[in-house]
Amino acid sequence: VISNLTAVGSPLFVLESWARFPKERARLFKLIADSN
Repeated sequence: VISNLTAVGSPLFVLESWARFPKERARLFKLIADSN
């Protein structure tokens, strides 16, 4: 359970951190758009 929570929590924490940096967030969206 703890490992599952960590697996879910870590990406959310990263997204939370990136959301505070518009340039990084824009780059993330661009990478997602390019992969799709």
